Amino acid sequence: RLRSWRRRVSASARLSVTQNDGTAAAPALRGAPRRRDGPRHLPPDGVWLTPPSPAFAADAALPPLRAAMRFFNNAFWFTEQEVIAVIAALRAAPESKRRQFFEAALEGRRRDRVSWEGTPCASVFAMANELALQRVYDLSMRVRAGLTSMLGGGDQTTMHDVFNLWDANQDGYLNVGELSAALAKLGMELVPDQVEEVLAHADADEDGFLDYREFLSQFGVHGVEAGGAAAQRARRLMRRQRRRAQSQEGSGGASVLSQLQGLSSLQQNGDEGAGPADLELDAGQKGASILDWRRLASVGTIFLTAGGHLQRSGDRVLSTRPGYRPTVTPRGVALRAGKWFFEVTAVRAGRGTVGWADSLFAPSHIQGVGDDASSWGYDAFAAKLVHGGGGGELEADYGFRWEVGDVIGCALDMASMDITFYLNGESLGRAFTGIHPSGGLLFPAVSFESSSVLEVNFGVKPFRFAPPRSLGYRSVMHWVRTLQEQHHVAAAGARYGTFQCSSGSASLNIEGLKLTVDSGFPSATLAGCLLTHGRWYYEFTVLRPGVAQIGWCDLDFMGSNRSGLGAGDDKHSWGYDGARAPRCGFWFNGHHTFGQQWASGTVIGCAVDVDRRIMRFSHNGSFEQPMGVPPTGLNFEFVAGVMPAFTLNPSSVVANFGARPFKHRPPPGHLSVWSWVEAHRPEALRKDSSAADNGAKEEEEEEEEGEEEDTGVG
Repeated sequence: RLRSWRRRVSASARLSVTQNDGTAAAPALRGAPRRRDGPRHLPPDGVWLTPPSPAFAADAALPPLRAAMRFFNNAFWFTEQEVIAVIAALRAAPESKRRQFFEAALEGRRRDRVSWEGTPCASVFAMANELALQRVYDLSMRVRAGLTSMLGGGDQTTMHDVFNLWDANQDGYLNVGELSAALAKLGMELVPDQVEEVLAHADADEDGFLDYREFLSQFGVHGVEAGGAAAQRARRLMRRQRRRAQSQEGSGGASVLSQLQGLSSLQQNGDEGAGPADLELDAGQKGASILDWRRLASVGTIFLTAGGHLQRSGDRVLSTRPGYRPTVTPRGVALRAGKWFFEVTAVRAGRGTVGWADSLFAPSHIQGVGDDASSWGYDAFAAKLVHGGGGGELEADYGFRWEVGDVIGCALDMASMDITFYLNGESLGRAFTGIHPSGGLLFPAVSFESSSVLEVNFGVKPFRFAPPRSLGYRSVMHWVRTLQEQHHVAAAGARYGTFQCSSGSASLNIEGLKLTVDSGFPSATLAGCLLTHGRWYYEFTVLRPGVAQIGWCDLDFMGSNRSGLGAGDDKHSWGYDGARAPRCGFWFNGHHTFGQQWASGTVIGCAVDVDRRIMRFSHNGSFEQPMGVPPTGLNFEFVAGVMPAFTLNPSSVVANFGARPFKHRPPPGHLSVWSWVEAHRPEALRKDSSAADNGAKEEEEEEEEGEEEDTGVG
C-alpha cells in the first residue's frame, strides 16, 4: 500500500498547472475536481495545494479568513489578532453554538488533545464580540510601540532593564499604580479602568500583579506575533488544570444534583464563604421537573434547569464557563393567576434572554428562553423579542441593547396574558399579548451565555425599579412566601399556634405558653408560624432565671437536646441569653457580647423586621444600649422565613405572642406574632380557637400571679 501511494504521488508530481496569470502553480492531486476557470483544488474541507495569487496574498482580508478556517479546522492555538478575527467572524453566533459546532467537529477528528479549555481558543467561547479584546490589543500595541522607540536608542537597554525601571518599589512585580506611571512616561495618558484592563489581560496567574515573564509576554517587542500573553496564559492554565485533575483523580465525588427532580437535595462542597458554588448538570437532566413541591425550604431558590454549568456568587449573581448556555428558573414556582414581576441586572452585559415559560418548556445546552413555543423572551443583547426559536414564530426588534448596570424588569399579567419588559424602570411597551401557556401556568426563566454575568432578583430583596403600585404587580417571591406559609400551616395540623418541641422533649414541660425545663437543653418553636415578610413582635417573661437562648429561627433550624444545640448555635437561629449576658448575651453560630442580666419578672421583647433584615431585643421595654440590635442582627439571611424559637436549660419562662395585651409597647409598625397566627389559622381550627385562647389567658395569668407571690416581684 505504501509503495502504491508513493507511485501515485510521484506521478502527480509530474503534473503542472498554469494559473491565469501565467505563473506555474504547485501540482495538484490526481483525481481532484477541475473547474473550467481555475486550477484544480481539493474539496472545500481540504487544504489548498496551489498558493494564492500575489494579488490575493496581499489582500488584508486573507489573515482573518485564514484564522477563521483554522478555527473550523479545530485549531486550539491562535495569536491575539487571530482570536479577534475569529470572534469578529462569528459575532452573529452565540457562544454556546460556537462551542457546540467546535466540539461536534472535533469528535470527527483524531487529535491527541481533545479539550479546548485553557487554550486561546477558549476566548472564542467566552466573548460575545471582539470589541473588548480589540481594545486591549490596541492598547498593548501602543505600549509596544513606545517600548520599541525606547529600546532603539542604541544604549543597549533591555526589556529586563525596562521592567526594573518601571518596578518602583523593586519587589519584582508591577502593580496598577506602577504600570500607570510608566505608561504616562511613554506619553500614554490612560484612565484607571484602561490600565486595569491591560494589566488583567496580561496577568496570566490572576494574582493582580505582573511579574517579568508576564510583562515580557504581553509587551515584548521581539516575537510579538508568536502567541503573546494568551499563549503564555494558556500554557499555565493547562499545567494548573493537569495538576488539579491529578489531585482529583479517583476521588469519586458525589453528583451535586442527586436526582432529576427540581427540588431534590443539593450537596455542595465547602462553606458558604468559600467562593462561588459550581453546579454541574448532566446532558440528560433537563426541563420537565421544576414543579416538584417536596422541599418547602428550597421553593423559589435559583435552579439550574439546563445548560450544563452554573457559577453562583452571593446566591443571586450568576455566571458560567465559556461555551455554556445555562437556563435558570425559581424552584417550584407555578403561577396561575395574578400579576407578577422580577428583575435581572447586567453585571456584565453579554448575550442573555429573560422572560417566562410554561410547563412544557424543555431547555438544553443550546436552547433557552424564546427558542421554543413554550417560552417568551426578551433578548437584551440583540434587542429582540424571541418566541418559537430563530426563524420560528417570532423574532422582532424590541427595546435597546443593555449595558453594564442596566436592570431589566419582567412583568406578567395573567388576566390578559400580557408580558411587558422594563429597562431601568421605563416601560419598553407590551411585548407579548394574549399568550396561551400550556396548562395555564407560567414561571420566570433566564438564559445567558458566558459573556454575561447576571444578578437575578425574584423579590428576595427590594427591587431597584419596582413597577408603580397602581399597576398591582407583586414579586415572584410573594407567591413563594404565600406557598411556604400555607404548607407550613397545613403541616402543623392540630398543633397550630401552640408550642411544639423541635428536639428531645423528655425534660421539657409545656403548659399552654409556659415552658419549664429541669434538665437538658431542649428547644421549642411556635407550630405553623412562618414569618416571610413584615415586622413582628412578641415578648416573654422570665419566671425562673437560668440559662436560655430565646429569639428566632428559620425553617432549617434543628435543635439537639443530646448535643446541646439550641437557638443561636447554628446559622439558622438567633437567641438572646440574659443569664450569661453581656459576655455571652447573644448567640448566632457562637456567642457574642450583648445585652444585660435578667432576673425573675424581667420582660424581654423580641422584634424583627423581615423585609429590612433587622432584629432587636428589649429589656423591660427599653431598646436602648446595651439592648437594641445585636452584633449579627442586621442584614441577616434566613431560609424561607423566621419563627419564635425557645431553648432552655433549667429555667422557666412564659411567652406572650399578642393574644393578650403586651406589658410593653412594640416598636412602631410592628404587629404581634399572634395577629399573624390568627390571620393564617385554618378554618377547621377557628371554631375552637376562641375558647382555647380564653382558657390559656386565665391559666397564664394565674401562673404569673403565683410566681410573683413566690419571688416577691409585683
